[in-house]
Amino acid sequence: MTAEQAERIFILKEEDITPDDISAFQDYLFWKICEIAAEVSLPLQCHTDMGQIIDTNVLQLNNVIKNNPETKFVLLHCGFPWVDDILSMVDGYPNLYPDLTWVPILSYTASNRILHQLIEMAQGSQPLSCVVLSQ
Repeated sequence: MTAEQAERIFILKEEDITPDDISAFQDYLFWKICEIAAEVSLPLQCHTDMGQIIDTNVLQLNNVIKNNPETKFVLLHCGFPWVDDILSMVDGYPNLYPDLTWVPILSYTASNRILHQLIEMAQGSQPLSCVVLSQ
């Protein structure tokens, strides 16, 4: 979507906006935010939910992470409950930072396993992105 197409949607009257318009506009804004974050060297935090199941799988971010290699993506809560998916992505994307905030509270077992696997992965031939440990 171009800026002109986004502007066309933005100026529509509320009754004329379709669900497809909303989705396209949101996509445009998110991609633009990714671009700006890279330009100003700020990490982009993505809230991956905390245990919700519907529409929260971190693999849905694969395309945007892959196509914005200069943007640093911090995935909050390490994608819980989709921790295996984020662990499969982290080795391939040096711009991906799993954030472990709340994971020990959500699942001690999952947080223990994540830390062990990330440490194990970091001992391989390719160094991993820094793991963000926040409070």
